[in-house]
Amino acid sequence: MEIGIVFMDPKHIYDYIPNAILYTGYTPVSIIFTTTNDVLIKIKNSNIKYWIFSGSAHTVIMDNSPQIPIEIFDIPDKEFLMICYSMESTLFQNKYQLKKRYQNKNEEFKLKINMDLVKKLNKEYIFNGLTDKLSLQRNHHWYIPSLLRNTKNNKLFKEVASYRGESMMIFFKNAILVQYHPERTTDGKILIKNWINNKTT
Repeated sequence: MEIGIVFMDPKHIYDYIPNAILYTGYTPVSIIFTTTNDVLIKIKNSNIKYWIFSGSAHTVIMDNSPQIPIEIFDIPDKEFLMICYSMESTLFQNKYQLKKRYQNKNEEFKLKINMDLVKKLNKEYIFNGLTDKLSLQRNHHWYIPSLLRNTKNNKLFKEVASYRGESMMIFFKNAILVQYHPERTTDGKILIKNWINNKTT
């Protein structure tokens, strides 16, 4: 089975995501962001069900920064994993406030998952073979304050993990939004594999 990858920044195309897909036993198929509408059309016309949108060195709030096509979240029979910048783009377009720290955070860390909420959402399969504290890696300046402090759109955006007041993992419609790089750690790769397999063992 083929898994789609959308690289949001042509200057930052790297092997981590394709290699993570190969780790799952599937075949990566990559496209490079050109325009929002072009990406939307390619995904709509593709037979590929699972799509990963990459991070980017762009600043998401700038007028000329690439933005993910919001319409993808209403496409039937498609699933999305939005990594870092792509998570920021999703939330930014849904009127959430982004903040920037003075110092970039590039570190490995442990992320506690709200498994009670995960079970209510019937998403336990995502964490098969994992503990409720994932070993992950993050690398970003911009972040979204934890949605637990902002209930405006929480009926749609279900935050299952935050770290030091920052939103780190959200379920939204047919997508998972993460403010870390799952493709760079073993736990993250297992999470990606579980997401693609989409079944409870």
